[in-house]
Amino acid sequence: MAFLDADVRPPPDYLDRVCSLLEEDRVAGVGGRNVDEAPSTWVDAWRGRFWPQSLGSSRLMDAPMLVGACATYRIGALEEVGGFNPLFRTHGEDVEIGRRLRSQGQRLLYEPDLVVTHVRRDRPSELLLHCFRHCRGGMRATLGTPGDDPRPSALVLGMVRKGVRAPAAALVRRRDPKEAALGAAACGAGLLGYVAGWARPR
Repeated sequence: MAFLDADVRPPPDYLDRVCSLLEEDRVAGVGGRNVDEAPSTWVDAWRGRFWPQSLGSSRLMDAPMLVGACATYRIGALEEVGGFNPLFRTHGEDVEIGRRLRSQGQRLLYEPDLVVTHVRRDRPSELLLHCFRHCRGGMRATLGTPGDDPRPSALVLGMVRKGVRAPAAALVRRRDPKEAALGAAACGAGLLGYVAGWARPR
């Protein structure tokens, strides 16, 4: 069962490559990277630098989850864990299903060469709302599923670090106070989302 967000554009051979990877490695799911197309605004440029939908540039044979914008799962594997949790509709569903699959001994393959193009355009207010909802859903999924890594405290610490790194990079490297303000606000929205998810897991 293949899932693609409405704002991504896959390459023509996407499904062929996914099916090949599923057969080659006998995994429960296969996912890749959701890469922003050339940004048209400074908001999109910030998102591409500091909030990428990616697990990095290295292949992971036992990934912690798959990016929901471009993930494919074996139907049998989903059935074994009862399918997707209906409480997670648009944010956190990828984290939640990934953690449940792995808790049952299933393996997820992340292939960074499997790339879809993200064609989203955000205004500052839309980006902040996305950051909040993304982190709230991710925290709820983390708290509601088995597994040790990442721990909730590690998620919060990671966002604190990003909240320092992103504005600093904007000021030191690009000398852009407007981008620094956006970075601080976006990471603050993410932290608030984590707190909201931790305070109210459901």
